[in-house]
Amino acid sequence: MREEVDEEFAKALLRAVLDLAAGCVGHFIPIAEVVAAAGRGGSETEAVLDVLATRRWVHVRDGSVAATRWGLEFAMDWTDVETVLRAIVNSAGGIGRPACKEVVIAASGLTDRLVEKLISELSMLELAHHCLEQVEDGGSINAAYITRTGWDYLNNGGAVEAVGTIVGEEGGCVVVQMESGRRLPCRGVKRLHRPLGCFDVPVGRRARVRYRPALADNTPLIVEVLGL
Repeated sequence: MREEVDEEFAKALLRAVLDLAAGCVGHFIPIAEVVAAAGRGGSETEAVLDVLATRRWVHVRDGSVAATRWGLEFAMDWTDVETVLRAIVNSAGGIGRPACKEVVIAASGLTDRLVEKLISELSMLELAHHCLEQVEDGGSINAAYITRTGWDYLNNGGAVEAVGTIVGEEGGCVVVQMESGRRLPCRGVKRLHRPLGCFDVPVGRRARVRYRPALADNTPLIVEVLGL
Protein backbone atom coordinates (compact mmCIF):
# COMPACT_ATOMS: atom_id res chain seq x y z
CA MET A 1 0.00 0.00 0.00
CA ARG A 2 1.26 3.45 -0.86
CA GLU A 3 2.31 5.45 2.19
CA GLU A 4 0.75 8.90 2.42
CA VAL A 5 2.95 11.98 2.66
CA ASP A 6 2.50 15.70 2.11
CA GLU A 7 3.02 15.66 -1.68
CA GLU A 8 3.80 19.38 -1.87
CA PHE A 9 6.48 19.01 0.80
CA ALA A 10 7.77 15.90 -0.97
CA LYS A 11 8.13 17.89 -4.20
CA ALA A 12 9.82 20.79 -2.37
CA LEU A 13 12.17 18.32 -0.68
CA LEU A 14 13.14 16.75 -4.00
CA ARG A 15 13.66 20.20 -5.46
CA ALA A 16 15.95 21.04 -2.52
CA VAL A 17 17.99 17.87 -3.14
CA LEU A 18 18.32 18.73 -6.83
CA ASP A 19 19.21 22.38 -6.16
CA LEU A 20 21.93 21.35 -3.70
CA ALA A 21 23.23 18.92 -6.32
CA ALA A 22 23.29 21.66 -8.99
CA GLY A 23 20.39 19.94 -10.76
CA CYS A 24 22.19 16.62 -11.18
CA VAL A 25 20.54 13.27 -10.54
CA GLY A 26 22.62 10.62 -8.79
CA HIS A 27 24.70 13.20 -6.93
CA PHE A 28 24.66 12.50 -3.17
CA ILE A 29 24.08 15.35 -0.70
CA PRO A 30 24.38 15.04 3.12
CA ILE A 31 20.90 14.66 4.59
CA ALA A 32 21.79 17.30 7.21
CA GLU A 33 22.12 19.88 4.39
CA VAL A 34 18.77 18.82 2.95
CA VAL A 35 17.12 19.13 6.38
CA ALA A 36 18.50 22.66 6.73
CA ALA A 37 17.30 23.61 3.25
CA ALA A 38 13.85 22.07 3.78
CA GLY A 39 13.15 24.19 6.85
CA ARG A 40 11.34 21.42 8.74
CA GLY A 41 12.32 19.08 11.52
CA GLY A 42 14.94 16.45 10.84
CA SER A 43 12.71 13.51 11.78
CA GLU A 44 9.88 14.69 9.48
CA THR A 45 12.26 15.30 6.58
CA GLU A 46 13.97 11.94 7.00
CA ALA A 47 10.61 10.15 7.18
CA VAL A 48 9.54 11.70 3.85
CA LEU A 49 12.91 10.79 2.30
CA ASP A 50 12.34 7.18 3.38
CA VAL A 51 8.97 7.19 1.60
CA LEU A 52 10.51 8.74 -1.52
CA ALA A 53 13.17 6.03 -1.46
CA THR A 54 10.46 3.33 -1.57
CA ARG A 55 9.07 5.09 -4.67
CA ARG A 56 12.57 5.07 -6.22
CA TRP A 57 12.54 8.86 -6.43
CA VAL A 58 15.67 9.13 -4.27
CA HIS A 59 18.52 6.89 -3.15
CA VAL A 60 19.56 7.11 0.51
CA ARG A 61 23.04 5.91 1.45
CA ASP A 62 25.36 6.49 4.41
CA GLY A 63 23.60 9.62 5.64
CA SER A 64 23.32 11.14 2.17
CA VAL A 65 20.58 11.34 -0.45
CA ALA A 66 20.50 11.66 -4.24
CA ALA A 67 17.55 12.28 -6.55
CA THR A 68 16.81 9.75 -9.29
CA ARG A 69 15.49 10.47 -12.77
CA TRP A 70 12.00 9.60 -11.58
CA GLY A 71 12.46 12.05 -8.72
CA LEU A 72 13.45 14.72 -11.22
CA GLU A 73 10.37 13.96 -13.31
CA PHE A 74 8.19 14.49 -10.23
CA ALA A 75 9.97 17.59 -8.96
CA MET A 76 10.48 19.57 -12.15
CA ASP A 77 7.97 22.07 -13.51
CA TRP A 78 6.64 20.73 -16.84
CA THR A 79 4.62 23.84 -17.69
CA ASP A 80 7.02 25.16 -20.35
CA VAL A 81 8.62 21.90 -21.49
CA GLU A 82 6.57 21.61 -24.69
CA THR A 83 7.29 25.27 -25.51
CA VAL A 84 11.05 24.73 -25.21
CA LEU A 85 11.05 21.45 -27.15
CA ARG A 86 9.02 22.98 -29.99
CA ALA A 87 11.29 26.02 -30.04
CA ILE A 88 14.31 23.73 -30.43
CA VAL A 89 12.89 21.52 -33.17
CA ASN A 90 11.35 24.42 -35.10
CA SER A 91 14.57 26.45 -34.93
CA ALA A 92 16.70 23.46 -35.93
CA GLY A 93 14.36 22.14 -38.60
CA GLY A 94 14.42 18.54 -37.40
CA ILE A 95 15.30 15.93 -34.80
CA GLY A 96 18.94 15.69 -33.76
CA ARG A 97 19.89 18.96 -35.47
CA PRO A 98 21.45 21.74 -33.39
CA ALA A 99 19.58 24.98 -32.83
CA CYS A 100 21.36 28.12 -31.63
CA LYS A 101 20.46 28.77 -27.99
CA GLU A 102 19.81 32.46 -28.63
CA VAL A 103 17.33 31.55 -31.37
CA VAL A 104 15.64 28.98 -29.11
CA ILE A 105 15.31 31.51 -26.29
CA ALA A 106 13.81 34.10 -28.64
CA ALA A 107 11.42 31.55 -30.19
CA SER A 108 10.24 30.29 -26.80
CA GLY A 109 9.52 33.73 -25.35
CA LEU A 110 11.01 32.54 -22.02
CA THR A 111 13.98 33.85 -20.05
CA ASP A 112 17.43 32.55 -20.91
CA ARG A 113 17.84 31.26 -17.34
CA LEU A 114 14.63 29.20 -17.53
CA VAL A 115 15.46 27.78 -20.96
CA GLU A 116 18.96 26.77 -19.81
CA LYS A 117 17.52 25.13 -16.68
CA LEU A 118 14.88 23.20 -18.61
CA ILE A 119 17.32 21.97 -21.25
CA SER A 120 19.66 20.76 -18.49
CA GLU A 121 16.81 18.86 -16.84
CA LEU A 122 15.52 17.52 -20.16
CA SER A 123 19.04 16.33 -20.94
CA MET A 124 19.00 14.09 -17.85
CA LEU A 125 15.68 12.69 -19.07
CA GLU A 126 17.09 12.23 -22.60
CA LEU A 127 14.48 14.49 -24.21
CA ALA A 128 16.94 17.17 -25.36
CA HIS A 129 20.63 17.92 -25.01
CA HIS A 130 23.08 20.81 -24.94
CA CYS A 131 25.63 20.84 -27.75
CA LEU A 132 28.00 23.06 -29.72
CA GLU A 133 27.25 24.10 -33.29
CA GLN A 134 30.10 24.79 -35.69
CA VAL A 135 29.93 28.10 -37.53
CA GLU A 136 31.51 29.27 -40.77
CA ASP A 137 34.51 31.01 -39.18
CA GLY A 138 35.58 27.74 -37.56
CA GLY A 139 34.28 28.61 -34.14
CA SER A 140 31.29 27.23 -32.30
CA ILE A 141 28.18 28.53 -30.55
CA ASN A 142 26.03 27.14 -27.75
CA ALA A 143 23.15 25.11 -29.13
CA ALA A 144 20.65 22.41 -28.24
CA TYR A 145 18.92 19.58 -30.05
CA ILE A 146 15.84 17.46 -29.48
CA THR A 147 16.08 13.65 -29.28
CA ARG A 148 13.76 11.05 -30.76
CA THR A 149 12.30 10.60 -27.26
CA GLY A 150 11.67 14.33 -27.03
CA TRP A 151 9.95 14.24 -30.42
CA ASP A 152 7.77 11.33 -29.24
CA TYR A 153 6.87 13.37 -26.15
CA LEU A 154 5.61 16.21 -28.36
CA ASN A 155 3.58 13.92 -30.59
CA ASN A 156 2.13 11.50 -28.03
CA GLY A 157 0.37 13.87 -25.69
CA GLY A 158 3.26 14.06 -23.26
CA ALA A 159 3.99 10.32 -23.30
CA VAL A 160 7.24 8.72 -24.44
CA GLU A 161 8.06 5.19 -25.52
CA ALA A 162 11.26 3.25 -25.08
CA VAL A 163 12.43 -0.36 -25.43
CA GLY A 164 13.97 -2.43 -22.65
CA THR A 165 14.33 -5.99 -21.36
CA ILE A 166 11.89 -7.65 -18.97
CA VAL A 167 13.96 -8.74 -15.97
CA GLY A 168 11.34 -9.99 -13.51
CA GLU A 169 8.44 -9.15 -11.25
CA GLU A 170 8.41 -7.01 -8.13
CA GLY A 171 5.47 -6.11 -5.92
CA GLY A 172 2.96 -7.11 -8.58
CA CYS A 173 4.73 -5.04 -11.23
CA VAL A 174 6.63 -6.25 -14.26
CA VAL A 175 10.16 -4.79 -14.11
CA VAL A 176 11.73 -3.66 -17.40
CA GLN A 177 15.37 -2.63 -17.53
CA MET A 178 16.00 0.06 -20.11
CA GLU A 179 19.14 0.41 -22.19
CA SER A 180 20.28 3.25 -19.93
CA GLY A 181 20.27 0.81 -16.98
CA ARG A 182 17.15 2.35 -15.48
CA ARG A 183 14.64 -0.18 -14.10
CA LEU A 184 10.96 0.65 -14.69
CA PRO A 185 8.30 -1.10 -12.59
CA CYS A 186 5.44 -1.37 -15.10
CA ARG A 187 1.74 -2.03 -14.60
CA GLY A 188 0.75 -5.32 -13.04
CA VAL A 189 1.18 -8.78 -14.48
CA LYS A 190 -2.55 -9.00 -15.29
CA ARG A 191 -2.08 -6.31 -17.96
CA LEU A 192 0.18 -8.75 -19.85
CA HIS A 193 -2.34 -11.56 -19.99
CA ARG A 194 -5.18 -11.00 -22.43
CA PRO A 195 -3.97 -7.91 -24.39
CA LEU A 196 -0.45 -9.22 -25.02
CA GLY A 197 -0.94 -12.99 -24.82
CA CYS A 198 1.51 -13.52 -21.93
CA PHE A 199 0.41 -15.78 -19.07
CA ASP A 200 3.82 -15.82 -17.40
CA VAL A 201 6.22 -12.92 -17.00
CA PRO A 202 8.41 -13.34 -20.11
CA VAL A 203 11.79 -12.66 -18.52
CA GLY A 204 14.44 -11.87 -21.10
CA ARG A 205 11.99 -10.62 -23.72
CA ARG A 206 12.29 -7.13 -25.12
CA ALA A 207 9.33 -4.85 -24.43
CA ARG A 208 8.14 -1.46 -25.61
CA VAL A 209 7.12 0.72 -22.68
CA ARG A 210 5.02 3.90 -22.64
CA TYR A 211 5.06 6.38 -19.76
CA ARG A 212 4.50 10.06 -19.08
CA PRO A 213 7.57 11.87 -17.67
CA ALA A 214 5.38 14.71 -16.42
CA LEU A 215 3.61 12.27 -14.11
CA ALA A 216 6.28 10.51 -12.08
CA ASP A 217 3.57 8.63 -10.18
CA ASN A 218 2.05 7.27 -13.40
CA THR A 219 3.10 3.62 -13.65
CA PRO A 220 4.50 2.80 -17.11
CA LEU A 221 2.57 0.51 -19.44
CA ILE A 222 4.06 -2.30 -21.51
CA VAL A 223 2.40 -1.78 -24.88
CA GLU A 224 4.19 -4.57 -26.74
CA VAL A 225 6.31 -7.61 -25.93
CA LEU A 226 8.60 -7.96 -28.93
CA GLY A 227 9.00 -11.26 -30.72
CA LEU A 228 5.63 -12.75 -29.70
